[in-house]
Amino acid sequence: MYKVGVVGPKRSVEKIIQYINLLDHDIQFIGFPYNTANETIEILEKHHHEADFWLFSGNIPYIIAKQSKHFCTERMQFIHISINSFYRGILELSHQLGRFAKRVSIDTLDLLEPDYQEKIEELEGFLDKLYIKRFLPETSIAEIIDYHLDLWKKNEIDIVITAYPIVEETLKKRGIPVFWVGPMEQDIYYTFQLLSEKIRTVYYKETQTTALTIQIRNFTAIKNRYENGYGIHFLRLKILKILLQICEKIDGYFVEEENGRFFIV
Repeated sequence: MYKVGVVGPKRSVEKIIQYINLLDHDIQFIGFPYNTANETIEILEKHHHEADFWLFSGNIPYIIAKQSKHFCTERMQFIHISINSFYRGILELSHQLGRFAKRVSIDTLDLLEPDYQEKIEELEGFLDKLYIKRFLPETSIAEIIDYHLDLWKKNEIDIVITAYPIVEETLKKRGIPVFWVGPMEQDIYYTFQLLSEKIRTVYYKETQTTALTIQIRNFTAIKNRYENGYGIHFLRLKILKILLQICEKIDGYFVEEENGRFFIV
C-alpha cells in the first residue's frame, strides 16, 4: 500500500483526508499540517521517508516545496486553487453584507506563477479598491493579520480574502468579513484523480519486468582452449557467481542456455 503525505494548514489537511477517505482507493493518507507555509520544507526534510507521494493543499506549499532537495514532480501533486475561489469569496461575503463589496484586501504568496498573480490583479477591474499583501514563506501570520486589520481600522476595505485559515479565524473574531480560499471538494476530487494516475505510473515503472540476454564473446574458442581439464568448469562457476550477484541486486533470476548464453529476468 502506497502512503501519501498531505501537507497544508490543519483545517485543509483534515478536510482533504476526510473527503478522500470517502472515495474508493487502497492508499493510506497521512496528515502533516503546518502553522505557516514556510514549514513545508521542514516537513519534507523530517518526514520524506514516511510517504511515497505528497499531496499539497494548494499551490502555495507546492511552490515552497520546490526549494526542498526532496522535491520530485513525479511524486508530488497540489490541489489547484483557481482564481474562481476569489470571486466566490467576494460574492459570498457580498451576500452576507447585503451589498456588493467593492473594497477588498487579499493576501497571496509572492512566489506564485506570474500568470496567477496577474489573474488576481484582474479583480481590480470590477472593484473600487484592491489591496494585495504579497507575503514570503517566512512572513509571520501576525504580519499578515496586522496588514488586513490596519486597512479595516482605516475604513479602507469591506472584506478580506486570505490564504490562511488562522487569519480567517482571527479576523472573524474582530468582526471583519473574511473568506478563506481553501480547497473545495470538486478540486480535491479532480486532484485525487491526477495523483492516482501518478501513483499508477510509478507502480508500473517499479514493477516492470526486463529481460536481458548475455552472450560470452568467443565462447566456442574459449571452450576449445579448455577442452582437456577442469578450466572450463571453473570459468563457468565464476560466471555463475557474477550472474547470481546481479540477480540478487535486481531481485531477478537467470536461465543458463548453451554455448555461453544466459537469460536474465
